[in-house]
Amino acid sequence: MLTCSNGAAYADFDNDGDLDIIVNNSDGPSIIYKNNTRERGLGNYLQIKLIGPMKNPVGIGAKIIINQTSQIQMQEQYLTRGFLSSISPVLNFGLGSDLSVPEIQIIWPDGKEQVINDIKSNQTITL
Repeated sequence: MLTCSNGAAYADFDNDGDLDIIVNNSDGPSIIYKNNTRERGLGNYLQIKLIGPMKNPVGIGAKIIINQTSQIQMQEQYLTRGFLSSISPVLNFGLGSDLSVPEIQIIWPDGKEQVINDIKSNQTITL
């Protein structure tokens, strides 16, 4: 099928821990590409939802550093992804075969730091 696409978004649309993609087509219906990683047992995840102060309720500008056994991952909380585009405020980390995260460091926009240890995988945590 030939089509012309002009937008895409990624999020955990089915709440199973992996990121799915939806593509907006100019000349037809949108298409959802479902990620089957979790259904196939191919990896673990950790989702982090931030709650900031009243004037920054989703923690824009916060930096999350995940120290895993074999690697370090980092994401910053910014929702904007182009002209009139946004993503989910829930940060999604793929953990591979790791069943837990030894340490999570959060650096909030006001400079405060928070460290959390020994977090189990395959869940959403709220900070």
